Amino acid sequence: MTPRPTRRSSALHASLVLAWVLAPGASSPAVDFIRGDTNGDGVVTPADAAFLAASFFFQGPKYLPCEASGDFDDDERMDVSDARRIFLYTTIGPGDPEGSGPPAAPFPDPGPDTTATPDGYKLPCDAYGGGFTVDDPAAKLQVLDAVAEGGLDSHATITVRLSSSVPLWGYSGTIRIGGGVAEDAVYAFKDRIGITALLDPEGSEGRPTSQVGGSLVDGKLRFGYITTWSDPVWLAPGAGVPAVSIRFCLKPGIPAGQYPLAFEDGELIHAWSQDMEEKSDARAGRRIVPALASGTLRVLRDVSPGLTCEVRPPTGGLRAELRLTGATAPPGGTAVVELSIEANRACQGFGFRLTFDPQVLQIGSIAKLYPDEAGPGYPEVDNATGSVRGFARFGFDEDDFFLPAYQQNPVFAFHFRVNPDTDAAATEVRFADDPEGPQWNFFKSFADTYTPETADSFVFVNGLVSVLPDGILFIRGDSNGDLAVDLSDAQSTLSYLFLGGRKPHCYDAADANDDGTIDVSDPIATLQFLFLGEAAPPPPSGEEGPDPTPDGLGCYYRS
Repeated sequence: MTPRPTRRSSALHASLVLAWVLAPGASSPAVDFIRGDTNGDGVVTPADAAFLAASFFFQGPKYLPCEASGDFDDDERMDVSDARRIFLYTTIGPGDPEGSGPPAAPFPDPGPDTTATPDGYKLPCDAYGGGFTVDDPAAKLQVLDAVAEGGLDSHATITVRLSSSVPLWGYSGTIRIGGGVAEDAVYAFKDRIGITALLDPEGSEGRPTSQVGGSLVDGKLRFGYITTWSDPVWLAPGAGVPAVSIRFCLKPGIPAGQYPLAFEDGELIHAWSQDMEEKSDARAGRRIVPALASGTLRVLRDVSPGLTCEVRPPTGGLRAELRLTGATAPPGGTAVVELSIEANRACQGFGFRLTFDPQVLQIGSIAKLYPDEAGPGYPEVDNATGSVRGFARFGFDEDDFFLPAYQQNPVFAFHFRVNPDTDAAATEVRFADDPEGPQWNFFKSFADTYTPETADSFVFVNGLVSVLPDGILFIRGDSNGDLAVDLSDAQSTLSYLFLGGRKPHCYDAADANDDGTIDVSDPIATLQFLFLGEAAPPPPSGEEGPDPTPDGLGCYYRS
C-alpha cells in the first residue's frame, strides 16, 4: 500500500500521542472553562480554530493549557475536525447543514466538564482563561459601497477590504444588511451565497490552502476565512487590500434605493511566528480587534417579483489538477496508486482514463474513496491493453454532494499487482484520452462541463510505480535510519506524517507494527515498546534483516 497517513486518522492526535501513550489515565479537568474557547479570551470565534491548529501543528500540546476546551464535541479526544467545527459554527452557525451546532457543554458560560469516557478518562484542563487580544493600530475591516442592478438581476456583490501591519492567519466579520432586502442563505455555494477569498496566502505558490465559511440569515451576514490548517503560509501585511467578495440574492420585489451595510463586529487572526526556528509564539491564533468601516448598497431598479435567485461559484475559468500518487512494491507485491482532484470550483462529476504497462502491472481491485451516499463510480478495467477509464456524477444542483474547491479530494485507489517476473525498475501510470473515442478526462461543476481544451488550466500529474528489489535489510521501527529504535524514530515518523518532514529512510522500517501502512499507530507502537514495556516490533527487530511479511511498502528511499 502506498505509504501515507490513514485517510480518516486524526491529524491532531500526532501532537497528543506522547501524552496519550505515557499518561492514558490523565486526570479530569481541574478548572471551569468554555468549550471551544481554546485561546482563553472568553468568547468562541474563528480565532479559536486557528489557535487549536497552532497548538498541534506548530507549538505542541503544552501550548494548549486546557485541552478540554478544544474538544468541540466532548468525545474526550481532539482531532482536526474539532478545529474545523469551531470554524464552521462561528462562521455559519447552527444552520450549517453539515451539523456544526454549538459546542457541547460547558457553553456559552464557563463550567466544569461533567462527562467522561466509560473508563473515567477526561481530557485535562490544567488552566483556563488569561487570553488576550493583540494590538495593531493599523488593523481595519471596511465594507465598500456597492451597486446592484436590480430589475431582472437579483444578485448583489459586496467587497471587504483589509488592513494590518502584521501577518494574518485569517479574518471574520458580521455585516448587517439593512432594509430586509437579502434572501436567507445558510451555506456558501450550497444555497444563495457565494464567498470568494481574494488574497493568496504568502508562500502558497498559487495553491490555496484556505477554508471559507459564511451565512446570511435575517439580514445578518457572517463570514470567515482561514489561510491554512497545517502549512505556515499567511496573509502578508497590507493597507486597504481587497480581501473577500461576497455575492448574495436580493428578495424579489424590493424597491430601488440605498440600504445600509453596517459592520457589527469583526476580528483579524494573528499568524504564527515567521521564524521557523521559533517553536513558541503566544500571538498565534490570538484575536486582533480591528476598526470597522460600514458602507451602503445601492439598488438601481426595483427587483422584479417572482424571480428565483441562485448564486453560482465564482465566475472565471476552471483551474483543475488530476493527480496520481507514486507507489512502491516488490515483484509480486501490490502498489496502490490514488487518484485525487483539486480545483478552484466545486466538483459535481468527473471522468478519467489511465494507461499502464500490462507487462508490469495488472489492476486487481479499485476502491472508491468518496462517501457511499455520493453515488457509485463506474471504472472499467482492461488489463489486456493496460487501461482503465471511469466517471462519477454526484448530483445536479447545489444541495447534492460535491467535492469541495481548494482542497485535494481523493476519489479512487487502484490496487496494482506487480508482475512477479518483471525486471522493470519502474513504470508509469499515465492520463491519456482515447484518440479514437470520446473525451474521458473532464470536470463538471454544476451546469458547466470542462475538458482540457476548455479549462483555463487542466493539469495531469502521472504516477510512478517503483519496483523494489527483494531482500533489502532493515530494522523494524528504525524510521530515521540510525540502526537503533528510540524516541527519535517516533518523532521522525510523526514529522513525516503531519508536518511535511523528510521521508523515512525505509518505509518498511517506519511501519513499526507491520500492518502494511504508515500511520499514527506506528509511532504509538514504538512509544509503547520503549516506555510501557509492550512487545518489541515484529521482525526484523533488534538487528537488520529481510522482511518476512512482504507488502507494498519496501525501502524506496534510503538516506
